[in-house]
Amino acid sequence: MPTPLPPRWGLSDLFQGIDDPAIERHQAVCRRRAETFAKTYRGKVVTLSDRQLLSALKMYERLLQDAGVPETYAYLVFSVNGKNPRHGAFLQKTKEAYVAIYQTVLFFELALVEAKTSMLRRWMGSPVLKNYAHFLEELLRGKPHRLPEREEALMSDLRLTGSAAFTRLFDEELANKTFLWTRGKRRVCTMTEILDLLHDADRAVRKEAAAVFTKGLREESRRLAYMLNVIVQEKRTEDRYRRYASSEASRHQDNQTTQAVVDVMTKVVEKHYPFVQEFYTWKRQLLGVKELFDYDRYAPLQESKQRCSFEEAQSIVLKTFSAFSPQFGAYAKEFFDKGWIDARPGSGKMHGAYCMPVHPNLHPYLHMNFEGSVKDVRTLAHELGHCIHYRFARKQTYLNFHAPLTIAETASVFAEMLTFDHLRSRVESDKERLALYVGMIEDIFATVFRQTAMYRFEQDLHEAVRKGGEQSVEAINALWRKRTVQMFGNSMTITHGYDLWWSYISHIFDRPFYVYAYAFGELLTLSLFAKYQKEGQKMLTPYRDLLTAGGSVAPDVLCKRLGFDLHDPAFWEQGMQVVSDLMSEVKTIHRRLITSR
Repeated sequence: MPTPLPPRWGLSDLFQGIDDPAIERHQAVCRRRAETFAKTYRGKVVTLSDRQLLSALKMYERLLQDAGVPETYAYLVFSVNGKNPRHGAFLQKTKEAYVAIYQTVLFFELALVEAKTSMLRRWMGSPVLKNYAHFLEELLRGKPHRLPEREEALMSDLRLTGSAAFTRLFDEELANKTFLWTRGKRRVCTMTEILDLLHDADRAVRKEAAAVFTKGLREESRRLAYMLNVIVQEKRTEDRYRRYASSEASRHQDNQTTQAVVDVMTKVVEKHYPFVQEFYTWKRQLLGVKELFDYDRYAPLQESKQRCSFEEAQSIVLKTFSAFSPQFGAYAKEFFDKGWIDARPGSGKMHGAYCMPVHPNLHPYLHMNFEGSVKDVRTLAHELGHCIHYRFARKQTYLNFHAPLTIAETASVFAEMLTFDHLRSRVESDKERLALYVGMIEDIFATVFRQTAMYRFEQDLHEAVRKGGEQSVEAINALWRKRTVQMFGNSMTITHGYDLWWSYISHIFDRPFYVYAYAFGELLTLSLFAKYQKEGQKMLTPYRDLLTAGGSVAPDVLCKRLGFDLHDPAFWEQGMQVVSDLMSEVKTIHRRLITSR
């Protein structure tokens, strides 16, 4: 009997299809509501009583919540099949419709921002407006960087045909990109399939996969470099108008953190680059090769070829979550039972994985490409962690719903660590245990060290564009190589083909400086998980409280409640200690294997 394919999601909770007439009706209702809101409140915001302002805030957030649904639906459709040109056109149309609605009510936030600071502070302290205190606080923080209404509207209009358009083009190019595999049976591969071959136990397969992938990227390199240059230049222009001191300053503001905190974390990570170098020197010896190349990075141990079906992955994840908390298990089970997961790879489907929230009154959707590896099991757990975070945050209203990126990775990484714990408790041999540990360590390295190296690369790139204008493919390659070699040192030989691999990293294109949030969230969660291992179920309530807070509380305040100080290097070192402990354990397992032969 053939193994059932991974699931496709159903989106009928949103709309019945891209031609559903309910979409235009929904948008028309939102436009009318926006116009009514503008007539009611334009020019009157600073004259409102606290209760009147509360009423306006509730109306405003409900409008934004509802207006964004068609665009979310369009993105979900597009990400599963970007090859269909109608899907791309539909996504663009919904983006334009949302921007038009948003611009109608844009005056409201700007009026709040333009109020006197003393008035903003009074609103923040008002018991009537308590639910919106953090939202108002963030408006105050961003006050120096807001523009007059006409300029804000112009920025959002131009973005549709600027960075947003190039980001969509990037997604379409890579979703539709194919790679010709000629080793053995000739076939055409998607990007997901070709990258999966980099995990093959056969070194010749990995080497060929890297060469085929590089060849495909080289074919697109001029276009991709041009797209990236345009995106960086647009950000440079907007940052100048908004008076940001550095390229990454706007991201820090969105993440509700500071340059000082990110610098502390980054320095701690770079200080521990020797962990990476030590591990890959050890792995080279383990694999028995004289020289380790970049295509060997994810070389599995011969014993780690095990694959599992989606049903087996589902069982593992549900058992893991339920053992931690029956409530977590029940929340996760809904996604499988109700068809909210799309895990089947396919031509035109976007590479990678994500959890897409809609709004507090509706469930999220989970997108991934499940190929059956142990890593895919952890990815499933990771994205379900995001989904459960949003499930808890549904107690918040829309303006408080989304946690900043620095906190958003907490639940996902915690879920992944729980799953790793479950998997290592069930393995029966040190051979399997060694493979499991190596995979987990490499995932942590990819999240902490690699993402930090990418962040440094982005800093270099944005600085180069600011000083020297448009950068060539070769110049971008050199910046990428510099930060890659800095991380790996002499433990790995970086081929020149790898120099182009910046060009498939979506976050560099669609969300500049997004990547450091992965390292931030991973180290924060490793410290949190270490605390859980010491305290057990005592951690469940404060952890649930963190998830429930959504975006209603600043990250540093949430962390202080858990006893963490983000400004203290010692906090980040706690996460690094977990990494060090895992490396020690994997070496102990390896020694046992050697002595037992």
